Formats: sequence, structure tokens, C-alpha cells
Amino acid sequence: MNTDQKSNTAWFESFKQSEPYSKLKQNPIAYFCAEFALVENLPSYAGGLGILAGDYVLETAEQDFPLVGIGLYYQKSQNNQNETSEPDGTKFTLELLKSGPDKLLITIPIEDRDVQAQVWKWQKKNSCVYFLDTNINENTPTDRLITEQLYAEDREIRLKQELILGIGGVRLLQKLQIFPSVYHLNEGHSAFLIIELLGQEVKNGLNIGEAFTKIKERLIFTNHTLVLEGQEMFTPEALTRNTRKLCQELNLDILNIIEKGRAKSEDNMFSMTTLALNSARLTNAVSRIHGEKARELWSQYPIIHITNGIFIPRWDRIKSEDIVAEHMKNEENLLKIIRQTHGEHWKKEALLVGWSRRFVPYKRPLALLEDVSKLEEILKLFKNKIHFVYSAPLDDNDVNKNEFLKKIAELMNGELKGFLTFIPHYNIKVAEAMVAGCDVWLNTPIVGREACGTSGMKAALNGTIPVSTNDGWVCEIPLNDFGWLINDQNITTDLLEKLKNEIIPTYETFLHNKLSSDWLDKMKKSRNLILTDFSTARMLREYIEKMY
Repeated sequence: MNTDQKSNTAWFESFKQSEPYSKLKQNPIAYFCAEFALVENLPSYAGGLGILAGDYVLETAEQDFPLVGIGLYYQKSQNNQNETSEPDGTKFTLELLKSGPDKLLITIPIEDRDVQAQVWKWQKKNSCVYFLDTNINENTPTDRLITEQLYAEDREIRLKQELILGIGGVRLLQKLQIFPSVYHLNEGHSAFLIIELLGQEVKNGLNIGEAFTKIKERLIFTNHTLVLEGQEMFTPEALTRNTRKLCQELNLDILNIIEKGRAKSEDNMFSMTTLALNSARLTNAVSRIHGEKARELWSQYPIIHITNGIFIPRWDRIKSEDIVAEHMKNEENLLKIIRQTHGEHWKKEALLVGWSRRFVPYKRPLALLEDVSKLEEILKLFKNKIHFVYSAPLDDNDVNKNEFLKKIAELMNGELKGFLTFIPHYNIKVAEAMVAGCDVWLNTPIVGREACGTSGMKAALNGTIPVSTNDGWVCEIPLNDFGWLINDQNITTDLLEKLKNEIIPTYETFLHNKLSSDWLDKMKKSRNLILTDFSTARMLREYIEKMY
């Protein structure tokens, strides 16, 4: 156990003896998120947000910290892969909540009718997550489909999903006699819970202004997305129509909610992010540079930063002191997956360069591949000892839907055949294999656009060398001590130059002497950095000290 782990363990043991902890045992934290990566084959997550939420919940279980998660139960992931063949959650070790002999149902008014949701429970030690599910016979065929797919493209369905999450989540907690001390909104998808909390206070005799002031003390907001395209927006008309019955029941005027969520844009849209910012006592960004950009964008709100971390037991594949031998085992596992996926037999001495996250423009997935002729020169110079591995939450059928995947497919079958591969059906298992089995981990976002980038932490934990622009968590460390920093403004040229002149030569030296080399030093330093500074134990401790 390293120094930081010992320090955190001692801190949590001391905290458990305190009065605040005793109060939290009575009134836990309610952690709302649209996705949780907790069960490998359950399509309840799309990428980084869900994996981060899953890691955080696992850490609360490890530390016996009082937290209750609220999410949605989906049959399909965002891109239709990992579709459940059986809607029965017990197949995924989930428990269906009962009320006496019957299943527990939560009623959520939508438009002019009531929609019912049953509830699945995931539990580990004393931490649990509840998943609301509308796919039941009590609902109309249309309403059964509300929670069918994570991040449904249809905006009407998406709005209904977020009403189920926010309104239904609060009502579920009340039925379970759980009265949270803090409602933690992990991203803005659950911000409609504010409507339900306001309605309760108005029913208790407060006017709307007093109600907002009172509930604000119990709300905190974690923002992950600064880019406008990633924020949840709805038309005021759609919101008004879908909350008509709800607002009548709660004696609320939806115009008061719309005003709190009105985005500063010409199209007069309603923003879930704006609603959360206006309603929360405190907002946090998820890395230092992310916090700086958030305060520039939203200077009128109190915003701090708490850098994300990873749940070490989940991602650590180094099982002995011999980091080189352990890394080689992990590389062999990744090469086996590549053989099974594409029938390609790559040599384990080759340098494996990995890139895995959502294919969106600001992450620049093709930065390495923009100058193919230069890349071919490098391959020839180093006798074809380099291979490039990509993965994303897409499958092979998306090749004509996503321009980045289409380009990779063309190169896989063309100039870079035998040296470039794409692993489809991205899930936790693929993520684990890639971060542990690659030799180099690429992170190529436009600086200021990536919230944190925890995949790089998982890779560094396993001795995979980070090569990144100076964004997210990387901005908080002297990266050249652990890997290589690449120029954001001239990314393809600089990346290829560093690959040719520094990264590959350093790796070749390592292959000739694995017991003493700069590469080995970087592997050890990277791993120790994550163990010391970037765990979810440190992250949870900061949330307790600064937010809860």
C-alpha cells in the first residue's frame, strides 16, 4: 500500500468516527446520473460519464460511505450494441423491488397521464443504485419504450427519460423512506428533480422564491460538459406540454422553471445545465483546467474543481512488483482479443499505440492518421514494428454513420492494412484490455475541451505510457516526466515527429534492456503517480471535504 492509500485509509477510518458521518448514515447522499457502468453486459452506460459514476459508487462501497445512486434501466445502449436479450434485470444480478407481494411502482405524471416505473436494485456492501424501468405491462406500448435506449435520439423520448430520472428518482427515495442530506446531480440529465423538490416545499406553504432558496442548500452539481453540443436542451413548448399534469399536481407554474433554465442563446431553448447551475448551492468541474474554463464561461456561479479519479481495484492489472512481466501478460491478452476480432497475428515485440473513447470532433481521433504517407515512412524506417489499436462505443454497422470510423475502416483495408485495427462493441472488458495492454496511450483533444480524460489514468496505472495534449488531468502534472506532451496547435506533425525521434527509439532501447531504461522509469513513475494522486478514494475525500 503506497503513502496516499495509507493516508486515505486513515482519513476514512477517522471520518467514520465523526458526527457528520453519523448524520450521513441517517440522511445519505443521493447521487443521480443517467448512466452507471456497474454490470459489464448491461447497456447502462455509453462511455466516460458512466464509467466514472460506476467507479465512484464502487469507491463509496469500499469506504462504507452513505450514498444511494439513481439511474435508468435500459434495454439498449446508445448505439444499439449490447442490447439485452432479456429485459429481466435478475439476469444481471439485479433485484426487483417489491411492495408486499407486488412489485414496487413509481408514478410519474407526463403530459396528461401517469407513467409507471418498476425499480431494479444493484448493491455492493452498503452502497446501492436504483434503476427506474418503464418497460412494464402497466404502461402503454409507447410509454414502455421511454427507457428502452440510453440517450435516445428522439428529443421527446429524451425529455421523458429525464423526467423519469429526476421526478421518479425523488419519488422513489420518498417511498423508500430515504431522506437525502444532499442531492448530487452528476451532469445535468437529472435536473428535473428540482421540480419535484420545489413542489414539495410549495405544498408546505412556501412561495416559489422561498422554495428555491430552501432546496438550493441541498443541491450540488458536477458538470462534465462545457461544449454546447453536449448539453441537454429542450424547447420550452415541449417542457410545458410534458409537465402539464405534474405542475398541476404540484401547484407550480412551469414558467418559473423555464426562467431558471433559459439558455443564453438566440433560439430561447431550455437548458438542463443552466437549470442545474441556477439551482445548485455549489458546482464543481472535474479537473483544474476544466474549472478554469467553466469559470470563464459561467463567471456568475460558484464553481470549484475536483479532479476525477479511478477506482484502483477495478483497473489495476499489475499483480506483482515485476511491472514489465505483468505488462507483457496484459499485452498478450490484448493481442489475443485482436486475433479473435480480426484474425490478425501481431508480434508482442511491436509497439502498441492505443486510442479509445467516443468518436467526436473535439477529441480528434484521427490526429495520428492525418498524414498517412509520413506514417508509412515511420513504419518502414522501424521495420513495421508499430501497430495502432482503436476502439469506441460503435459497432461495425456504424461505418457509414460515423466519418471517423469510416476513415479508419478505409485505412485498415488500404494503406495501413495489418498495422491498424478497430475493436468494435466497446465495453468494460475491452476498455480493461486496452488500457492495460497497449504500450502507448494517446489522448488528443483540443486543449480546454476535454473535461478530465480518466482513460489516461487507467493506462498509466498499468504502465502504459501517456502521450497527450495538455488538457484535462494531464494539465496538473509535468507530463514529460511520465510520457510525452504533444503540441495542440500542430498536433499531427508534432505527434509523428515525437513518435519517430523519441517514442519509438526509447521503446527500442527498452526492448534491448528491460531492467534499466528511460521507458521503464516512465512506466514506474506513471503507475506511482496514479496510485498517489488520482484514485477515487482521493476524489471521494475531496467531495466530502468540499461539497458534502
